[in-house]
Amino acid sequence: MRNILCAVDLAEPAPRVLAYGAGLARMYGAPLLLVHVFNPPLPLRLALPQYAGDLLDSSARTGLMEDLEQLAEPMREQGLTVRCLVREGRPARELARAARSKEADLVVMGTHGRAGMGRLVLGSVAEETIRTAPCPVLTLPPVGEGSDAEAEPGPESFRRILCPVDHSPDSLAALRTATAIAERVQGIVRLLHVVEWFAPRQLAAYRFLTSSQVPDSVLGDARARLDAIVPTSTSCGFETDVVVADRPYTAILQAASRQPSDLIVLGVRGRGAPGPFAGSTTNRVLRQAPCPVLTVAAEPETEH
Repeated sequence: MRNILCAVDLAEPAPRVLAYGAGLARMYGAPLLLVHVFNPPLPLRLALPQYAGDLLDSSARTGLMEDLEQLAEPMREQGLTVRCLVREGRPARELARAARSKEADLVVMGTHGRAGMGRLVLGSVAEETIRTAPCPVLTLPPVGEGSDAEAEPGPESFRRILCPVDHSPDSLAALRTATAIAERVQGIVRLLHVVEWFAPRQLAAYRFLTSSQVPDSVLGDARARLDAIVPTSTSCGFETDVVVADRPYTAILQAASRQPSDLIVLGVRGRGAPGPFAGSTTNRVLRQAPCPVLTVAAEPETEH
């Protein structure tokens, strides 16, 4: 990992985002780029139909840069290489552009929102960033009430990693990423495959069966396929789990809570397209996950 981009909302700085960004930069020996996107209030944008992302004058931009520099200074004192960047416009679009132009290998961002809206605004920023960014995106949920974000162990504690797999190229890319992280922190990757199974006669009612009602051959085949993709030449540990559920996101969230996970690594399809865990599954996991979520897309195939 050569470059890490950390999205910073100066109106509501999230110490957790900065702590994880710094921790990852330290872990990988990578420079850290702090990016703030100035997004004018909606009434102002509506009043300026020709708005082209040029409301910030040099004085205002300098002030925002100074605020970012204040956040960067403690990290530099710890020996990290930190740069700052201010952009103007739609946050998700500008974050994706910055990630592309600065060749970021990872975007780190929070899922909190302003004015008490909490994670309801996630879809307008983090989810769009995931769809458009050219690299994996690590989203961090808000800390629990009364918790100290600065006291959290950070990414060095990613030792229990949950990786849902449906055997698509995107979920296999997520597996490779989860394995690489686990090797670095000497962790364990738990592979989860969700079997969606229903009784044909009850298809119209969408009545799903329990694991005890699913044919043994189906579960056996699922376990065999899952065991077959477990890497053998690696220093980290692996566990496999096959569950039956009517909705994949339900099984993922239950698995993350039943055996507490430090990180969920989720495969999603590339820019602008839905993926195997896209739509409601990705959205619900991001909104409800009890831990950080890293979304990974497979490299697009090149035409010959």
